[in-house]
Amino acid sequence: MEKRAVIAGVGITPFGSFPEKSFVNLSRDAIEMALKDAKMSFKDIEVVFGVNSFLSKSTVGVMATEGLGRMGIPVMDVDAACAGAASAFGFIKDLIESGKRKNALIFGVEKMPKGFMPPTVLYNNEWQVFMGLDQNPMYWAMMARRHMHDYGTTVEEFGRSLSRTEP
Repeated sequence: MEKRAVIAGVGITPFGSFPEKSFVNLSRDAIEMALKDAKMSFKDIEVVFGVNSFLSKSTVGVMATEGLGRMGIPVMDVDAACAGAASAFGFIKDLIESGKRKNALIFGVEKMPKGFMPPTVLYNNEWQVFMGLDQNPMYWAMMARRHMHDYGTTVEEFGRSLSRTEP
């Protein structure tokens, strides 16, 4: 029988500005909610993936799970910007369905600064900011247009690629 990965529990903190809470507190709140929802304890977890995009802190996973009860398990950070959670889910799905792990935890956390995100957080090239090319929708649209120009890709082909789903 084929082994299938399932999401056993979820937890989410309210969105908002919580200056009194650190990213560790926010992470732990969501982790505890997810474990309670799954009727599990942290001792049941065999691997952890911590996801963030803009905190720019290494070891987010270790810092958030330190003191929850179990040490000696792999705790990895996934930094893939907006694709971080999807990347972590892919890793865990493969680990579980291959039989290498039974229980895993993914958590995502972000502690954004007040106001708009500084463009230098996303873009390493100063010229992009100087030219006003530092807003994601515009940036990604220009990349799509470049792809269309270089490879003859059509709008319809982009639409089909966005609507594909796995069986």
